[in-house]
Amino acid sequence: MKHRIILTKLSDRLVLTVRDEQGRGVRDVEGELIAAQIVEDFMPREYFWRFVRETFSDGESSADETALVLGLPFSEPVLDSVVARMNAVASPDRYGGVSEGYVGLIGKTPLLKLKALAEDCGATVLVKLECMEPNSVKDRPVCSIIEEAVRRGDIGEQTEVVEASSGNVAFALSAILRTVMGVKPKIFMSKMHGEAKRRAVRVSGCPIVLTSAEEGTASAKRASVGYARSRENVFQVNQHGNPDNPRAHRLTTGPEIYHQCHLLTGQPPAEFVTGLGSGGTAIGVGLFRQDIGADFRIVGVEPAEASLLTGGTFHAHRFSGLAPGFVTDIVRENRHLIDVVETATWEEGFAVCRRMLIEEGLLVGASTGASIATALRRARLPENEGKVIVTIAHDRGDRYLSIEDLFVPPPEATEENV
Repeated sequence: MKHRIILTKLSDRLVLTVRDEQGRGVRDVEGELIAAQIVEDFMPREYFWRFVRETFSDGESSADETALVLGLPFSEPVLDSVVARMNAVASPDRYGGVSEGYVGLIGKTPLLKLKALAEDCGATVLVKLECMEPNSVKDRPVCSIIEEAVRRGDIGEQTEVVEASSGNVAFALSAILRTVMGVKPKIFMSKMHGEAKRRAVRVSGCPIVLTSAEEGTASAKRASVGYARSRENVFQVNQHGNPDNPRAHRLTTGPEIYHQCHLLTGQPPAEFVTGLGSGGTAIGVGLFRQDIGADFRIVGVEPAEASLLTGGTFHAHRFSGLAPGFVTDIVRENRHLIDVVETATWEEGFAVCRRMLIEEGLLVGASTGASIATALRRARLPENEGKVIVTIAHDRGDRYLSIEDLFVPPPEATEENV
């Protein structure tokens, strides 16, 4: 027997009623179960009804000005499905969030489950898409550092803000400071980082002071510290030592990953793999782990050419954003939170970047290639069989298109004139 499932708008409430073919009431659904009680607040009633009707292609439906009628066999699961689909259509979340400014866009990034790249892995590999931040993974810590500095009175309208950066911190600083306070930061940057990235920093409005390529960001750090000490009313961001950097990941990135991992896989992560630049992401997630008493491992990734934490020496490398040329204060003071440190070569990292684009559809940066390559290697270990490994996509790859050997078109991707 088919039943009429009737959604009616009475005053400012939605009422769902189930009636049999003789018109007798079978069940009334409490109004509170329907998410959108005042549909007109964000959507015309007719528009809402049309969308609900189209989601039930298996039912005979009709609508008038007062009710939506769906002819469906009645059962509790069917009714639950009706309510769930109505809520999904009516929910404002269906249409994405809104923000009045840059800062409101930061955080709540999705997790991606790797398929093609992880085909030969015994573990599930998930990627936290920080490349979908308005800028990069550095948005979170920069926002935290600036907010806390303003709250303490360390930054005012006349304060000059300086920092040593390989690019992403500079972009985040420029966006946050200029949109919130009208302040323009000065960036100290090693020549090790490509011309394309340096140009992007200048386009964002930041003046740049270039330093030695051989020492990497260590030379930029030294120059920025000297500059800040020689002048008054200067605030140095100090991403490599400021505790507000890992604090951001402790309060946001860690909880997001842990919650999303449970939702997607039904189990907690066994390992969290991330590249080591300032160390803020690794240490912040490690502090979150400590807060909740979890036991997943933190795996840090260094370039093979600059593996200071594994006893190596620093050489200029091709993973912009990783291994600044020194062990940062954040890492040195919290080294116990990093359980494993592994290295990645530029060849394997670059290869993963190309595969991510071709096989998973995402254009990601070079440091992301290093992190994902290491996560895939860890996912093949026998002890990780059946477990979940989470890693990070630090930023987008469009800033690295000029790097030689990184995004090389496959042979079949030809170009011809017509």
